[in-house]
Amino acid sequence: MGCRRMNLLKFSQHRVGQRYTSGQIDCFHLVYDFLTESGAVLPSTFRGISLDDYFDFFKKDPLRAQMTMIDFFEEYLDEIETKSRVTGDILILSYEQAIFVGIDAGNGKVLTVAVELGVNVSPLTPYKIERAFRWHKS
Repeated sequence: MGCRRMNLLKFSQHRVGQRYTSGQIDCFHLVYDFLTESGAVLPSTFRGISLDDYFDFFKKDPLRAQMTMIDFFEEYLDEIETKSRVTGDILILSYEQAIFVGIDAGNGKVLTVAVELGVNVSPLTPYKIERAFRWHKS
C-alpha cells in the first residue's frame, strides 16, 4: 500500500464519524489538517483571514470564501489534471449550487465533511470534480 494511502488511512481513522463543527470540522479544515499532518508547511493566515476565522468569513460571504479557499490551494499546491488524481489528492467538488473540497480516498470515493453526516467517506459519483491539486513533499 502506497505512502499516500497509508497517510490518508491513518488520518481518517479517528475522524470518520466526527460531527460537523463550524470552524473546527468543516471541509476546508479537514483538508488543511490532512495536509499539515502529512508534512506540508502551510500558513494559518491567508489574505488576512486566519484559519480560526475562515468559517465566520464563509457564513458572511460564501462565494468569496470559496474563491479564497481555491486561491489558497493554487498558491500552496500543484494543480493536476483531474484524470491523473491519486489517493490523497485534494479535490474541488461541486454538487448542485455548492462548491466544497475533499480528499481523494481512492476507488471512486472521497473523504469530506457533510453537515448531516460529519466526516465521511462517500462515493464521488454525485459530485463533479472541478479541479484537483497535489502536495509534493520537498
